[in-house]
Amino acid sequence: MKYSMRYLFIINILTTFGILIWILLTPSLSSEIVLLTYSKNRLLMNTIAIMVLLLLLICLWTLRFQKAQEFFKKVFSSKLFASFFLFLMVIILQSFVFFLGGSFGGKTIYFEKLSPLIILFFLLSVEVLFYLYSSTNGEIFRSLSMSLMYLINRKTYLFIILILFTYLTIVFFSLTKGHNWGDDFAQYLLQSNSLLTGTVDNYIQGTIFTNINSSFKHSPTTVPWGFPIALLPFIKAFNQNILGLKLVNVVAYSAFLLILYKWSSKRLSKLASLLIFSFFAISPTFIQFHNQVITDLFFLLCSTMSILLIDIYISRPDKKKLHGILLGLSIFYASFTRMSGYFLLAALFFAQTVSLILPIFHKKKVEFAQFYIIFFPYLVFAFCFIVQSLVLNNFQETVKSVIDLASIETVVRNINYYFRQLSSLYSDLFFPTLTYLLTLPLIVIGIIVKRKSLTSWTVLVYAILTLCLYISFPGTNGLRYLFPIIPIYIVYVVLGISSVIAFFTANRAGIVTACLAFLCITFFTQYAIADVKYAIQNINADRIELSGPYSPKSIEMFDYIRNNTSSDSVIVFFRPRAMRYFTNRNSIFSDNCEGLEKGNYLVRMKAEEFRDNGLQINMTELNHCIGAQKLNLKYENDEIAIYKIIMTNISK
Repeated sequence: MKYSMRYLFIINILTTFGILIWILLTPSLSSEIVLLTYSKNRLLMNTIAIMVLLLLLICLWTLRFQKAQEFFKKVFSSKLFASFFLFLMVIILQSFVFFLGGSFGGKTIYFEKLSPLIILFFLLSVEVLFYLYSSTNGEIFRSLSMSLMYLINRKTYLFIILILFTYLTIVFFSLTKGHNWGDDFAQYLLQSNSLLTGTVDNYIQGTIFTNINSSFKHSPTTVPWGFPIALLPFIKAFNQNILGLKLVNVVAYSAFLLILYKWSSKRLSKLASLLIFSFFAISPTFIQFHNQVITDLFFLLCSTMSILLIDIYISRPDKKKLHGILLGLSIFYASFTRMSGYFLLAALFFAQTVSLILPIFHKKKVEFAQFYIIFFPYLVFAFCFIVQSLVLNNFQETVKSVIDLASIETVVRNINYYFRQLSSLYSDLFFPTLTYLLTLPLIVIGIIVKRKSLTSWTVLVYAILTLCLYISFPGTNGLRYLFPIIPIYIVYVVLGISSVIAFFTANRAGIVTACLAFLCITFFTQYAIADVKYAIQNINADRIELSGPYSPKSIEMFDYIRNNTSSDSVIVFFRPRAMRYFTNRNSIFSDNCEGLEKGNYLVRMKAEEFRDNGLQINMTELNHCIGAQKLNLKYENDEIAIYKIIMTNISK
């Protein structure tokens, strides 16, 4: 004990000397003059740093007395103190990296101008944590871990409720009153409204009109009806209020989180499952995606539900009849929501085939008494599919039609694209690329660990088929296409981490536990900071998005179209589905001047972000039309211009 205290005392004298030298030789925030020229803020931080050092040295000096040694040993050995310092380390690390990142408090701060206060607290916290470990032989961290595990195993439901409440709170403050300019949401809402009003045929004819008269096919005639049907109760409850309609995402994602916990707990411990549950509950990527009324989060629910039911169906033969019916319904609705849902049927077929072949391969007796039960999911799926085909109009792309468009160039480009997109899942962390690259070998380890599990290979088949579809698809749509396989990816990453921890825990349990706790707290703190920042910005802006179809300027434009054009007018606009949804006017898309003759009005976005994006007529052609007096400006605000088309033909 005396040796440890003497060692600490010497280290801190050296630390004090080093920090004082740093203070004297570091320039201030507002001046490049070295030595003693400081801004008020910098002087305050340096004063605090010196006071902390003096206080610490006084504390260390008192440790020469027996009573002081007993007091500090008792404090340092407490689990509460260790927990406090783990959290303190994380907070300090956040501040430290904010400085390294180049911004803090609205002022630019470079590496050579780092505050001694931040460095001081970081060094002292590391020192205290190592002292805690060495003075208790790691027992303090093992004790913390055991207490936490006991609490998790006995009160799991409390943790689930707490995490779910945290998610709902973050989402409540993060939902906006707007939407981005991607108009997929308009097609879903148009289809839902056509069901409510009995105008499905009119909706289809309008979409066909848009596709025929646009520069290229803008959208499928109908999207799968699963999500539009799921929107119906929300439309009935909130009419067309976009903020209320976004609650479909909240309901779907809440259900997904609970199902994800159930599914992951079949492979991992309760603690690991809760960590995965927490990751998705506060992930900024998924939280911010709640502001898009499109199918991705709803399909994530359907996909994960089907994966869970496949697991149960394979592993619990005693309840196959009921689960077979539920599984058939679940897979049907997944495919009814998105085309890739059909791959769940392929994954089920793979699992059943292997489960029948393996007993024969191992020369075991195969039970055929209730062989018909394996067909339950397919019969339910076929029945639902036939019913929806008879009741609803479907004009959707097929998997074959998409794959026919594939090429080697497309596949190579998309592999690179989606490989990079997956790293954006960690974009709010300190080292996103490094974190992502570290997860790749962990996935391999997780797959190796579960290589003998049939349910493991089943989800891998589904993930591989889904990836093959999207890397073959001619277009790209960001990370959202990977949503259904991200839970699988994360579960295998955690399986890999668990295996690595198990390997090192035998002899280094204390330090492994401390490092893992520190990394987890750091990881979730960074996500929480990103969520809180996004929520605060949203509330400060009164939930209003300054760009998009719900922005004040866009609403003015839609009002003008509704009030000043006839109901049979055709509007040329870069987002024809949004135009049709907001104005009930036929709309087409044209990226060339000749195509304008098919419309009555042209609406053009003036903002820089839309000028050269290939979705609007370029300025050269537009000026040609205006100069030839083929367009007449009827309305204009800061963001949008509306022209009356007064030509029958344009030739250069």
